[in-house]
Amino acid sequence: MNDRGTTSQAPEGTAEVAGPGRDRPPGAMRRGVSMAGAVALACLVHALAPFDEAARKGLALLVFIGTLWLTEALPLAVTAMLVPLGALVLRIPGVTTTSALASFADPIVFLFLGGFALATALRTQKLDLKMAAWLLSLSGGHFGRAVVLLFLATALLSQGISNTATAAVMLPLALGMLGSLGPACDRRTQAFVLLGVAYSTSIAGIGTVVATPPNAIAARAAGIDYAGWLLIGLPLAAILLPLMFVTLWCVLRPTLHRRFVPEMVPQPWTPRRVVTLVVFGLTVLGWIFGATPLKAWGIEGPDTFVAMAAVVTLVALRLASWQDVVRHTDWGVLLLFGGGLALSRVLDVSGASLALGRATADALQGAHPTLVLLAVAAFMVALTEFASNTAAAALMVPIFAAVAAQIGLPPEALVVVVALAASFGFALPVATPPNAMVFGTGMVPQRSMLRAGIALNLVCILVLTAWGTLRWG
Repeated sequence: MNDRGTTSQAPEGTAEVAGPGRDRPPGAMRRGVSMAGAVALACLVHALAPFDEAARKGLALLVFIGTLWLTEALPLAVTAMLVPLGALVLRIPGVTTTSALASFADPIVFLFLGGFALATALRTQKLDLKMAAWLLSLSGGHFGRAVVLLFLATALLSQGISNTATAAVMLPLALGMLGSLGPACDRRTQAFVLLGVAYSTSIAGIGTVVATPPNAIAARAAGIDYAGWLLIGLPLAAILLPLMFVTLWCVLRPTLHRRFVPEMVPQPWTPRRVVTLVVFGLTVLGWIFGATPLKAWGIEGPDTFVAMAAVVTLVALRLASWQDVVRHTDWGVLLLFGGGLALSRVLDVSGASLALGRATADALQGAHPTLVLLAVAAFMVALTEFASNTAAAALMVPIFAAVAAQIGLPPEALVVVVALAASFGFALPVATPPNAMVFGTGMVPQRSMLRAGIALNLVCILVLTAWGTLRWG
């Protein structure tokens, strides 16, 4: 549930890693150049776009916001708040103060708040460490088996807590495993284990709506609920995780046939941990099976209802204090959601989405759906290596939703592909916080990350394209 460029709390005892746009803000000159460039590009688009006035205003705002998001000249959440301000200043027809700000209170925002609260409770009760310890204890001292279980534990944790927090929890375990091998542990094996932890968080994060922001953005745009996203994301994650293992093994050739002694701090069961696990399980069951009975009761937005009920229950039972929930909630991500939804609404009411969709559809006219899916997946993977995945998804989802409708694909086809591809940034340390964290250990050469990451990028693009073709082609 994390995105580089936002502020997220790591579990206690772990170090925060500065990602792009977090603790290394751009200099004044770079910020000024980026903002001036954004204004100039917006003015140019408004002057040259062959559309009506409302659509040109919408496209100008899109270019302005998109440039600031991609360059991170301002914090992403601050740029998100410029969306309603810009729409009101430009006097885009159909946009009022109330309608412009309504997106920041969209049900999907509260759904993600529930996800943050659950993650806080898991960390507070140390259930994340307990699950990891249990899985690693199953290895029996066999290093190769322990590595597989480490990747599995990482994948499971990333379904409920942020990718950054998951990596922060699992990285010390990975380093402990490598340290237990002593001087005999070679660089290739070190890179294999550490990159596997980082990549497992990103790949497994596509599995649920609340695991990472692009999923929620796409689910909201395509009208997909929690259970519906499970049917999309989990099978694909289950395919890609073994392929990740094989890809890393082929590129890095680690030595896994070794013995080691797991060093784990025991985490005994306590009443609070049991109750936390019960609340977590009931919440997930509510997300999966609660839609029908809740809608029958007259409750719209059942996923959000379940999430908010979970927040109240966790705080009321003191499984997590409200102060902890506030501290561990990434409010910047919630504002970014609101800005992305507001931008989507502006593009819709101004006619910019339709105009852009028609223009792109004309360019893609006659192209096979497989080629379209391949191009979109490759474009998003390349973009997310350099740009925030949440910002990229918020920017591209409304555009490609319109494109899909114009070229005859189901509206959700390109939207889902955009969101999934946004999670596949593997080649550069700056692509994701987990990448930066493992690179920061000094045990992963950048050349190894680049080779393994590019190979895995290609695998994910091809698998995503094939999967999209089978589903929608």
